[in-house]
Amino acid sequence: MRKGLTLIEALIVTVVIAVLAAMGYLGVDEYIASAKATKIIMNLHTLRKALWAWYVDNREKVQQDGRVKIGSSTQPIQQWQRNSDSLKLGSYLKRLGSSGLKFYQTSKDQTVTGRQTTDLVEGYYGVCDGGTSRDAKGNETASYRNDWYAGYRFKDDEDAVRTKIIGRLKSSGGLWLGTADAHETPKGDNSQAVWIKVR
Repeated sequence: MRKGLTLIEALIVTVVIAVLAAMGYLGVDEYIASAKATKIIMNLHTLRKALWAWYVDNREKVQQDGRVKIGSSTQPIQQWQRNSDSLKLGSYLKRLGSSGLKFYQTSKDQTVTGRQTTDLVEGYYGVCDGGTSRDAKGNETASYRNDWYAGYRFKDDEDAVRTKIIGRLKSSGGLWLGTADAHETPKGDNSQAVWIKVR
């Protein structure tokens, strides 16, 4: 009875293991992207519930134009999240079982000529309203601040996750893709964030 493998047998075993490992590696990447997409979608629905619960409890703070008044200051909802969790949405998320959700303030982006935008930070969830539209002279022509959105901004390395979410847009209950300050983009593949309407 002989012991061990011949050189040919050892090479065949090595090739088979390498092929299986490569197939497993590709499958793992696909699985991870799918799992991240599912988590983002679920977290957005939870964030929408938390924001709606906050609205029900704090309706008197919401002005007719959709801005929020806390103390003597009235600002768009995303402005309250710029420096801290002034809305205390974290406690609402905790009640819904999502205390680990990376909910972060928006940041002011002044790279857009002629107007200011408030963008979500990459890799974080946040809230935004529909903003305003202005004419060439900078005069406000329409306000969409009564439209509130919960969103997640993709990281640079999350193209596969974005692709998975694009594939699930129709079945995911009102999700849409847009810029980091909640404006729709014509093509989903170059979007910065995924959003869901709250009110």
